[in-house]
Amino acid sequence: MNAPILAEPSTPDAYALRRLMAAWPHAYTSERADVVNALARAYLHADLSAEARIDAEVALTRALDDPEPRVRRALAQALAASRAAPRHVVLALAADAANVARIVLSASPLLTDEDLIEAVATGEVEAQIAVARRPRLPAAVAAALAEVAERPAALA
Repeated sequence: MNAPILAEPSTPDAYALRRLMAAWPHAYTSERADVVNALARAYLHADLSAEARIDAEVALTRALDDPEPRVRRALAQALAASRAAPRHVVLALAADAANVARIVLSASPLLTDEDLIEAVATGEVEAQIAVARRPRLPAAVAAALAEVAERPAALA
């Protein structure tokens, strides 16, 4: 299947993002991790044009499919504490491998009680521990931990 044809970018920041996305598949893991972290921080903090913001969100979404956990961890680290992160990206990271998921599960303000309860019920013990160590743990989430979590998570 061919990639969709995108219109020519109309702003310099959108042009730069498109060039970055084109080079992505050929970059080394460490480069992709650095780029995705910087891209996520730009998405959160830079004054991007509307077009560049859409392109950045597409790139962040594509990064979820990167085969290297190091890249997804870099994404999680950049987005974990932000209320401005794309929720669908945070939810995907929360369901990722434990060493990626624990970053957002322990800190993301975008995760609802229901999201956290689901992570406790279906996640590995590392994910359960990450939820248990959140600074403010709602009663319903604490009850889920008490009911279904592995012993190390219940004691965390």
